[in-house]
Amino acid sequence: MSVADEIQKLHDLHAAGQLTDAELATAKAKVLNGSSLSGIWPQPSADPIVREKEENNWGMILHLSQLLGLTAAPVVGLAAPIVIWLLMKEQYPGLDVHGKNVANWILSSLLYAVIGVASIFVGIGFILLVALYFMGIIFPIIGGIEASRGKVWKYPLTIEFLK
Repeated sequence: MSVADEIQKLHDLHAAGQLTDAELATAKAKVLNGSSLSGIWPQPSADPIVREKEENNWGMILHLSQLLGLTAAPVVGLAAPIVIWLLMKEQYPGLDVHGKNVANWILSSLLYAVIGVASIFVGIGFILLVALYFMGIIFPIIGGIEASRGKVWKYPLTIEFLK
């Protein structure tokens, strides 16, 4: 939505009596300063208990978003957790450690996949790729469950590229 569209929407709400003069002025100032009325990400709660629960939920979503790679678009399972981590780590600092764990696992699993494909000709590559597939399902689920409980779970066999 463009700035003009948002201001027009504000004027329409004001004309309908749903915004006071003061609310209209405040909302217009926000729009003109670059703050969109329709933000993509919700703002964190001011209540520390609710904020902690929100952070735990985002941690769980971050881990479980890797499972999107099991769909028809495997790249989404690689990109979604990274995007969530990068966009939300400022609002929820506790997500930083989850994001690094997931990014390290993604990089490690890509490396293991390359090794698995290269070793198919030796005969052990298929076993490695099957094990990697199941770890790619099980590890995010465990990480998501632990994140929802407020705990950080380090994925086994992960190389720490990011510290």
